[in-house]
Amino acid sequence: MSHHRPASCRTRVVLLLALTSLAACKNFKSSKRVDFTPFAEQTITSVSSLDADLNRNRATGIRSYLEMFEEEVDALISLEDTYEVILEKIVTYSISIVEVARLQITEAEKNARLASLIDGLTDEHRGEGVRRIPGAQIDSALENVRSAPTLLEGVAAAQPIVDTVATIAAATALELREDTRELEAKIDARLQADFAPYLDTSPAYDTRRNRIVTALAAVYRYENGEDDALAQIFEGGLFRDEALQTLRVDMESPDAAAELEEKLLARLERMTRASELLAPEYQYYKDLHRELEEVARAYEGEIAEIWGMIFVWSRAHEKMSRGVVDPAAWFDLSDAPSVLFKLARKAL
Repeated sequence: MSHHRPASCRTRVVLLLALTSLAACKNFKSSKRVDFTPFAEQTITSVSSLDADLNRNRATGIRSYLEMFEEEVDALISLEDTYEVILEKIVTYSISIVEVARLQITEAEKNARLASLIDGLTDEHRGEGVRRIPGAQIDSALENVRSAPTLLEGVAAAQPIVDTVATIAAATALELREDTRELEAKIDARLQADFAPYLDTSPAYDTRRNRIVTALAAVYRYENGEDDALAQIFEGGLFRDEALQTLRVDMESPDAAAELEEKLLARLERMTRASELLAPEYQYYKDLHRELEEVARAYEGEIAEIWGMIFVWSRAHEKMSRGVVDPAAWFDLSDAPSVLFKLARKAL
């Protein structure tokens, strides 16, 4: 089963077209104090480095378990597509601002075109409910953009919508994280059920083997002159294990140590052979469990990177709209996303 999504290809096409378009704008400088070109360039660079895919090649051993939970995986992919749409939209919006700014038209006409860009940024999210923007809120923002005196002020008027898009991204990230952990828990439960005989047996065998080895050590100490060593076997609880009751000997017999040693060695040999049969399956379970954790954590990390990039992009948009002239100050990676994560919980 393949879950490779064409949305990723669409995003790459958008990036390619954006880079081609930017090349034509390279020598353009805005008539205002802010040049929008670095904003678009940094957006493209940031988006091109992102990717999130639960079902990539690293999921080798647990791939069959992902296929068992196809409905849950498809739900995650649907949420991933929400990110794909947002990324495509912000790339298109960012490059289009550059194109609008270079047009030889009035500021009012530029803001009319900017309003269309904002409308395009939000068209997938217009409506009521989870991860949606009410139409009235969008329409109000569009009117503020159209009535702004300058393009830069129009960009500032669009900021509430940009922030809302970032909040939707945060809500999507939280839902993805929760759904990923739910899927991880389901796969973990299935793994434990599938390997139950080995999980139940292997730890018990390890415990019993350790008790037998400890008892053998006591026997050897007794044979080397430590008279109370055999008594330590009873104190150590060897015979409290029902599975080891057949190892009992008459401790008053002069041959007790030799008899016990023979029984212990025989049992240890049988357990070693059994353990060798169990070990590969038990190790396979541990390998699958480790891979499950690694895949889940890596996937969560990728989702966090996408969400972090969208947050930083929204902050860069806000700084640019305030007339901050240094592009290096726009995409400040020290910006913490905690504020919008709190907002995101309201969106869920």
